[in-house]
Order: sequence, then structure tokens, then C-alpha cells
Amino acid sequence: ADFFLRWLHVVAAIFWVGLALGFLRLNLNIKSRRTATVRAADDGFFIIARTMAPPEEIEPQIGWFRWEAYVVWLSGMALLVLRYFWQADLYLIDPARLPLATWQAIALVIVFLVVSWLAYDFLCKAKTGCSETTRRMAIFLLLAACAFAATQVFSGRGAFIVTGAIVGTIMAANVAHVLVPNQRRMLAAARASEAQDEARFAASRQRALHNNYLVLPVLFLMLSVHYPLAYAGRFNWLVAILALVVGAAIRHFFVARHRGEGNLWWTWAVAVAGAVAMAALSYAGARTDY
Repeated sequence: ADFFLRWLHVVAAIFWVGLALGFLRLNLNIKSRRTATVRAADDGFFIIARTMAPPEEIEPQIGWFRWEAYVVWLSGMALLVLRYFWQADLYLIDPARLPLATWQAIALVIVFLVVSWLAYDFLCKAKTGCSETTRRMAIFLLLAACAFAATQVFSGRGAFIVTGAIVGTIMAANVAHVLVPNQRRMLAAARASEAQDEARFAASRQRALHNNYLVLPVLFLMLSVHYPLAYAGRFNWLVAILALVVGAAIRHFFVARHRGEGNLWWTWAVAVAGAVAMAALSYAGARTDY
């Protein structure tokens, strides 16, 4: 069960991440130009253009990456139950940190997942008049707080997986509760020749961009189980937070490039500095009392 669930989880994640990043690149690339672009292909040329009119001859697929997102989340939750709930005393609970009963640890994980999504959704929808940059900073602080809290409650390995599950849940919920429903409503409005709700466009752009920035951090958190030095040290919470910074910095470079805003090389300096800091903190925080 563990093998096949992992295989399913990884394959579905490759499809979801690949499609999502490819679509975002296509969308940003088109929006940065006023005319259609022509690309060369092995067997000819194809034209990339954007239209708000729904196709008449075919039925568009609604939420064309939704099933990949759902399978990733469901298989991830199944793995969480199989490995970290079923064997909580081995992988999730650290008696030296907090002596939890199995049911308490499981309940806390569920609380983490639900509360983090509700808090994130509230921050996205809050009508505060603040800039989008300020909103993103608030979301980063929320995720950083979740990472810190998880490392104070669970084992290092369990904390990284729980933090990754929080990020993954936010990403999948964005697809299920915002992107797909908004796409359905926008398609229905276009076919009925009704004016589009710009707020729905803005919400979809916002959540899709958040998912894009969270892709690399969640991959690091999920793969970190193979590297105990990353999650088992005293400064594991800082390593997890820096993973958010490094991943976001790398994605920001490509987002700016695809928008036609140039190559922001300083983002790579931030990423390298963050990666070096992660390595240094892992070594500095390693336990020596074995």
C-alpha cells in the first residue's frame, strides 16, 4: 500500500505541477504581448492566442488539471494516515518534545490543516485595502507560524510532513473551491453573453499565482523525509521557513521572465543565500548526544 500510494502520489504530482506551471507560463507569456505569438514546432507552426469567447464546436474541459490536484491531495492524505497516523508513535510523536497520545497527535494534525486553510482563505478574501504584496507577506507569516508551531509539537520528520500537508491542502483547496468554480461561472456568463465578474478573474489569478509560488516549497518539505539533517536539528523550523523563501524566490524569477519583466538575477542570489543558510543551520543544529 505504501509503495503504490507513493507511486500514485508522485505521478499525479508530476502531472499537476507540470500542467499548472506550463499553463501559468503560457498565460503570462500571452498577457505580456498584445498580439498572438507564433511558435515553431517539429511538424510546422502553431499560433498561441487568447480569447474570451467560448468555443462553439467543442465542450471545454472545466478545471483541466483538477483531477490531478485531487488525486495528489487524496493520495497524500492516504499516505499521511498510513504512515504518520497509523504509526504515530514512530513518525509523528516525539515524547521528548511533547508526550502526546496517538489520538491527540492525529487531532492536532487535523486542526492544523483546517485552521491553516481557514486563516489563509480569510487573508485572501479580507477587504482591508492593503496591497497585494502586504497580503502575500501576511500569508508567508501564516505559513511560517504553522511551520514553527508544528516543529514545537511534533517530531522533526512529522513537523515537516505536516507543514507540507498544510501547503498541499491550501493548493488543492484553491483548485476545488476557487479556480474550478470560478471557471464554471465565467464560462456560463460568456455563453449567456453576460458581463464577466472581474472579481472572479482577480480571485482566480490570485490563487493560481499563490499555488505557483508554493510548488517548490511543498516539494522540498515532502522530500525532506529522506534527509534527516534537514528536519531533526534544533533549527528545523528555520530550515522549513527558509524553504518557503528559497522556493518563492526561484519561482519569482520565472514569473517575472514570463511576464516580460526581464531577468531578476537578484532572486537567485536570495535563493543561494537561503540554501547556504539552510545547510549551515542543519549542521549547527545537529544533535551530538547520540
